[in-house]
Amino acid sequence: MRAWVFPGQGSQHPGMGEGLLDRFPAECATAERIIGVPPAQLCRDARGEYLGRTRYVQPAVFLVSVLAARAALADGRPPPEVVAGHSLGEYAALHLAGCLDFDSALSLVVRRGRLMESVTGGGMVAVLGLPLSRVTELLAGIPDVDLANHNLPDQFVLAGSAAGIRAVVDAVRRHGTGRCVPLAVSVPAHSRFMAGAAEAFAVALRDVAPAPPSIPVVSNVTGAPHVPGEIPGTLLRHFVEPVRWWDTMCLLARSGVTEPVEVGPGEVLTKMWRRAAGSLPAPAPGGPLARAAPVPPPTPASPPTSATPVAPPVPSPVTPPVPPPPAAPPRSEPAARGPAPGPPPVAPGPASGPPPTAASRPRPAGSSGLRADYGIRYACLAGSSPFGVTSPAFLRRLSGAGLLGFFGAQGLTLPEIRAALAELRDVRRYGVAWPSGGDERALCDLYLAHDVRHVEVTGPLAVVSPQLVRFRHGDGPRQVMVRAPDLATAVRFLRTADPATVRALTAAGHLDGASAGAFSYTHL
Repeated sequence: MRAWVFPGQGSQHPGMGEGLLDRFPAECATAERIIGVPPAQLCRDARGEYLGRTRYVQPAVFLVSVLAARAALADGRPPPEVVAGHSLGEYAALHLAGCLDFDSALSLVVRRGRLMESVTGGGMVAVLGLPLSRVTELLAGIPDVDLANHNLPDQFVLAGSAAGIRAVVDAVRRHGTGRCVPLAVSVPAHSRFMAGAAEAFAVALRDVAPAPPSIPVVSNVTGAPHVPGEIPGTLLRHFVEPVRWWDTMCLLARSGVTEPVEVGPGEVLTKMWRRAAGSLPAPAPGGPLARAAPVPPPTPASPPTSATPVAPPVPSPVTPPVPPPPAAPPRSEPAARGPAPGPPPVAPGPASGPPPTAASRPRPAGSSGLRADYGIRYACLAGSSPFGVTSPAFLRRLSGAGLLGFFGAQGLTLPEIRAALAELRDVRRYGVAWPSGGDERALCDLYLAHDVRHVEVTGPLAVVSPQLVRFRHGDGPRQVMVRAPDLATAVRFLRTADPATVRALTAAGHLDGASAGAFSYTHL
């Protein structure tokens, strides 16, 4: 299988793109308009004023990578059957697969670079020579550092506060094995510290409606092919979740890729693949990418009509072969907001022997405690997708079937979230995503005013903020569901609530003194 991979920030060098830019004058004219600097001047960087700044590096690397791909195809090189990109390189991969046109992709990259450059006060460090288990232990003991890149079995990049990065270096030195290489950046990329930038980037993503990929594009966030319809949400997560490049290489290897072609400046990814070659899995018959059927791009006759994501159709609920939930709400069930819908009627059928005994009836799989806590038929919850993709209508159908889902509030403004909650006021059971990085006090006020009982926080965005503690314990039983991608995230939420936070919330009247003492033993 032929794979093309696109490098990210760090592959740039003065003079890149020489002999390439002149071949594509139309694209360079568009790039000058969007970036604000002539591409030849940007890539030559004769005075060293561009390629040391994230806001210029990212569009420059994207442009050179895209033009290198176009040149290869124009010169008769066989096109790839799968594409992937490391961090920034993913945008070039999405463009080549037909998901984003040139103008849209470059505009997003420019916005991304400016937002990332605006986040200061942190840093990144490469940790070499340690296994994942040891790195996970390090992260569990240093709360303000996250895993940002997993490149090889013994090569990682961590991002966090300046103090946290120093703590990592000291801990590795004390351990006696492995070594650290501090990176010359002040941006804690792909970590929870980019949450504010992610919130701002969500505004740019709302104007983009990616087309389905014509060939598989492997996502940095999941290490699996992008899912049509979920690309904007995945790119948003890309700000705050780690680059899973090792998983990407393993997926390519299992699918029969012997060595990918690196398209763009430098050979960083090529060298990484060759170093990892002995550890990569063997090809699997009918590998995972062979089963990912490419989706043809939309025809010109039927272009997308709106940039607003639309919830997928939901089949009509049917009565599962289990007893309905008890009439009385479970201990964490929100107060009923209207008549609770009963189970759909079942048409009578011909008698076929005696009714099954209790012992022979089908038993629902999964945790009975989860079903009781959330008042649902099955131990399965529908997680949120950003921009309201998991819509009020979708949650209403789930609730009517005895299930529960979370509204996708990530990337939406407070007025938009308020309007969605108004639509949900008569829905018996639902949850809402907890977007981090914005005005969490206003968000908490809004959720409490609308009697939201369940919230979901996702991945490295899952920060135990004071307002989240207030939501969880300030007014009746409420639940916080955390989708933790790694041990460090789980540890943050399994710790007891910070006593200083509890005292401050109590002093402000958000918690009562009688219950405040229990917080030292309460876990979110």
